Amino acid sequence: MRTAARVGAAIAALGLAATTGVASAEPAATPAKASDFNGDGHSDLAVGGFGTWVGWMEMAGTVVVIDGSQGRLDPRKTTVINQSSEFMSEEPRIWEEFGRTIGSGDFNGDGYADLSVSSQESFTYPRSGSLFLLFGSPAGLAEAVELPSPGEGKFGRRQTVGDFDNDGFADIFASMSGTNLPLGYVIYGNAELSEPGQADFAAVHADAAGFTAWDPGAGDVDGDGYDDLVVPRVNGTRSEVLLFRGGPNGLPERRSQRLAGGGMRTAVGDLDNDGHDDVAFGDSNVGVNGKFHAGQVKVWYGAKTGMDAKRGMTKITAATARIPGEPGVESRFGDDVAIGDVNGNGRAELAIGVPFEDIGTQSATGRAIVLYGDAKGIVPATARIESFTQNSPGVQSDYANGKFFGSKLAFGDYTGDGRSELLVKAGDFSGSVTVLNASAGGLTGVGSQMYTAKNTGIESRVPSFGEGLNK
Repeated sequence: MRTAARVGAAIAALGLAATTGVASAEPAATPAKASDFNGDGHSDLAVGGFGTWVGWMEMAGTVVVIDGSQGRLDPRKTTVINQSSEFMSEEPRIWEEFGRTIGSGDFNGDGYADLSVSSQESFTYPRSGSLFLLFGSPAGLAEAVELPSPGEGKFGRRQTVGDFDNDGFADIFASMSGTNLPLGYVIYGNAELSEPGQADFAAVHADAAGFTAWDPGAGDVDGDGYDDLVVPRVNGTRSEVLLFRGGPNGLPERRSQRLAGGGMRTAVGDLDNDGHDDVAFGDSNVGVNGKFHAGQVKVWYGAKTGMDAKRGMTKITAATARIPGEPGVESRFGDDVAIGDVNGNGRAELAIGVPFEDIGTQSATGRAIVLYGDAKGIVPATARIESFTQNSPGVQSDYANGKFFGSKLAFGDYTGDGRSELLVKAGDFSGSVTVLNASAGGLTGVGSQMYTAKNTGIESRVPSFGEGLNK
């Protein structure tokens, strides 16, 4: 049952509203296109760089938005947003890490995509962390509301976006970390959310201590029309996944399903086109064939009952037949994962990052691997498999000085053709994001674009640009 909470007097003191239930206003008749912040019909690319400097303030953090256009992203239309931006409610501070994680959806249902940006501010100890909701408009992102931590602990370091009650307003799950605290809180979208004091916080709880929660994901795993929340947790060499099934009242406070076999990074999408979203977890800490931190990816398939325990879990490593490369010490296969439909056939693909893999004589230059989905899902023995490095044909990068290609991954349709391009973060130029083009024939590096802190006009002295990508 959905229980909206002010979290007692604490939230009231922060100026957050106690209203409960679904807002009476209806969402826009025409839903917002994914990540289309200005409503021009083209998805825009938002990139978080938590380590960027703002003036003299170290690691204050920045988000860069590159506008979409017909056929490709338009590097001539780039907007830099930080806490000194005119519409922001706070001033930047050192070590604020604005932009560590980002998420996108139409939170207030006005037909423009919005952006959720985490900030790890610690000046309000024992509370720390905020979410900034940046709202879309014909002029792009031009209005913001801050949602401070609803209680003691670290709030919002990890987040995901989905419509958990299927009311047409996108909802946000934001993590909470600390002793004896909830896993996190859901902020339910409503028509007034862009106004201060209109945020509901509903707690989501775990049922066992000792596990650390990692990146959450959202999607319709059970195929009932409501997005579900997936939270992986790790305790040493043990891992598990918790599923919270969405419904008319949103998410339950307690998990709906618990299975052994999770990871740290999460991606959600329909790999076999059966109407149920599937879930992939990357766990780069797993050893393989005696190789420390060689890494592993686990795939669970969706079903009417949730994650399909009967069908079982598929495990993929660099030792799996036909997978490019081989297990290496600290190669970190699965350091990130992403799911998206590259060729537009309805069956999504699985991208796997191996950012510390040595390629030729280059140490830790990294690789991104893509396995194509089919009617059976991801089957490494028969799947089409592609591999990209910074030295692949056409890939815009700095191979000679490059590092950690594949450390972050995300899919998005930035050309408007119904096919998803792949975003790949690397550690060169204080962080870079390469956009690999999608077509009916698959992904290609030819015609790719690369965005860096430098060529988007911001200053960063740590390779953080691209840490914040919207999945």
